[in-house]
Amino acid sequence: MSLRFSAAFFRHAVAAQIACVVGAMLFAALYPPARGKMILIPIWPGAERGMLALAIDEHALLIGQGPLSNSFVVFGERSAIAAGMLRRGVLVLAAPPAACGERGRLA
Repeated sequence: MSLRFSAAFFRHAVAAQIACVVGAMLFAALYPPARGKMILIPIWPGAERGMLALAIDEHALLIGQGPLSNSFVVFGERSAIAAGMLRRGVLVLAAPPAACGERGRLA
């Protein structure tokens, strides 16, 4: 009985460790840069209203539309943009080149 428990526990522990590593890699890949290209993704209904105006007020430069509905890619300072966006229901992520239409170039 204890051998079966140990095997089941080991399988769950390995799965949890793999999930943590994958989560950490996603977090590192999508965490917005201190200064650079970021994608603004509204997550609440109506969050896109005023999103660009707020970003521009915080000295962000509009680069273009993002890959998702109502999302936009901007260039700016994370510290200036992120806090106001999160309060309005807008997620701020790093703009990876593959997701933002830039093939073969680094963001």
